[in-house]
Formats: sequence, structure tokens, C-alpha cells
Amino acid sequence: MKQRLIRIFFDSFGEGEAPRIFFAGGRVNLIGEHTDYNGGHVFPCALEKGTYAAVRLRDDSKRLFSSANESKGWTSYPNAVLSALKERGFESKTGFEMLIWGNLPVGAGLSSSASLEVVVCYAFNALFGWELSLVEMAKLCQRAENAFVGVNCGILDQFAVAMAKENTAIYLDTDTLMYEYVPLKLQGYELLIFDSKKPRKLVESKYNERRSECQTALKCLKIQALCSLSMAEFERCFHLIDDEAAKKRARHAISENERTKEAVKALRSGDLASFGQLMNQSHLSLKNDYEVSCFELDTLFSLLLDKKGVLGARMTGAGFGGCVIALVEGDKAENIKTEILAQYEKITGLNGACYSGGIGGGPKEL
Repeated sequence: MKQRLIRIFFDSFGEGEAPRIFFAGGRVNLIGEHTDYNGGHVFPCALEKGTYAAVRLRDDSKRLFSSANESKGWTSYPNAVLSALKERGFESKTGFEMLIWGNLPVGAGLSSSASLEVVVCYAFNALFGWELSLVEMAKLCQRAENAFVGVNCGILDQFAVAMAKENTAIYLDTDTLMYEYVPLKLQGYELLIFDSKKPRKLVESKYNERRSECQTALKCLKIQALCSLSMAEFERCFHLIDDEAAKKRARHAISENERTKEAVKALRSGDLASFGQLMNQSHLSLKNDYEVSCFELDTLFSLLLDKKGVLGARMTGAGFGGCVIALVEGDKAENIKTEILAQYEKITGLNGACYSGGIGGGPKEL
């Protein structure tokens, strides 16, 4: 991969000193959706697929970008990271040439944007010796997406990409940024990610609207964060929320936070059946209370639940398209992939995809 990227880089920018090559993976969230900006817990892990950046410094101030396969408008993300860095007093001392190549499906909800942001931040931190910590990089990349891209996301994606460890998930309290690494011991089961091939763009979706509805619930309840409440506490005071949509959004965030805590306990104790049931409950809550699912995601979910060897499934990511993650018996995984994708295409007319593989690590220089 490294030599291939260097060859493409030279084709784009000309021969000379070889570029330095950096990588950051994508992420999948096992459970804990739309809780990160509500002060709750999340449970993501990184993917082996991700984004590569080949970078070479220049003697002048020119900033040149090229991509081997990114979609139109991708430069808004590295430029947003550079703006967030400059805002903090970190500015590139010279110009540069940057080639980007990624193997994450764009628009699938696997954090291709966070992967791109983190690899750019990590690369410049290494090139200029800024000594930013990985947590600081995650915060800067979140700031880039919030302030300069226009997506009012929480810290989940950037933190998961920046702080990842191989074969491990991150149990993160997004209110305090306290976190624990939890080994993914799946006991003969494996995670499959089914791509609906219905892309979604967060800026154009109702993502920001959902966050606004959560803010409405906060104001009614007069608290700092929705996930500071337990479900029992919420049930005693939910009548204070006079907006029905806001009430449903709050119920999802609070119940999802409790599901995430229970899911981590189940995984640590080896109770994968309970973990799977919590995944199922998460999907239904995202569908009915948070209303971020869609026909395609619900179709995959229903098909998976009908398959022998599937312990649980749920939509993952912001919603409105993207992926469904499933916990399946390892020796049935290939048959499940084939059967689900064939049934899905027959129902929706879409040629879906399925991704499997190991759990990736954090950003690195090759």
C-alpha cells in the first residue's frame, strides 16, 4: 500500500522527496447512538478500513490537494481541520502537497469524514512537531466539523477514530471524556456490517434538527444533559416537556444511555445473548422514538432478526441511511451474508454490501 500511494503521489505532484504516509481508520458504534451530544455513554470500535494521507512539505506557502478516490467536496474537511488548528494557534509553517486515498464507503455511516479529519490532524501534528495528544486531536476535529463543516455532531466519531486500539472497543462517557478499553471477546461470534447503499449526508439530513429537539427537552427539564437522568427519573418528569417530538427524542437518549451501560456489563460477563437483545432494543428506539431509521435500514434489521445464528442487530451511525451492524455466529457468517444481501436486493432493488474483518487500531504513520 505504501509504495502504491507514493507512486500515485508522484503522478499527482511530481517526483522528488518521498511523502510521509499516515492512516486513520473508520469506526462503527456497537451501541450508544445519539447519546454523545446528550452527555451519555457510547461504545464504538475502529475499523481496519480507513483513510490514508500522503504529505510532503513545500518550500513556499502553496497548499495543494489531490485525491485518488474521494468524492466531490472532500477538501472542505482538511481545510476545516486546518482552520480549527489555526484557531488554537497551530498553523502550518510552510505549504504542502497532500494526497488522500480511502477505502471506507462514503455516506455509509462508518465515519469516513472523521477518519479524514483525524488523519489530517495526526499528519500535521507529526510534520510540525506540535505534540498534541490524541484526545486534543479528537476535540479539534470535532470543532472542525461543528464550526467549519456545519454538522453539529458530538465527540463520538472523532474520539473513536483517534483513541482506538486493535480488537478493543471504547466505553466512553462523553460528558466527562472518561473512558475504558473493553476487549471484544466474541466467543465464536463476529460482527458483520451491512451497508444499505442508501447514502446520507449529515448536513442535509435532519441530524441538526434532532439535536435541536433534544435542546428543547433540556430547557423544559431545566437540566444540563439529558443522559444525566435515569429512565426512572425521566418517567417522573417527562410531563414537563410540552413538545411531543422533544419528549420522544429525550426518551431515546436516556433509554439508550442505560442500554449502553447494560451492554458493556453483558459483554464483560460473556453474556452475548443479552448484548444482542440490547442491540435490538436500540434499533427499535432509534426507529420509533428518535425517528432516524428508514425503510432500507428497517428491512435489513427485520431480515437479520429472522435468521438463525443472529444474536442481535441495529442501525449504526446517525441514520437516514447507512449501515446495520449484526452479531452473528462465526460459522454461519458467510451464509448469512449471502442470504441477507439477496433478500435485501429483492425487496429494495438496492445492491447492498457486507463488510467484515478485524477491529482496527488508532492513527499511525506507515
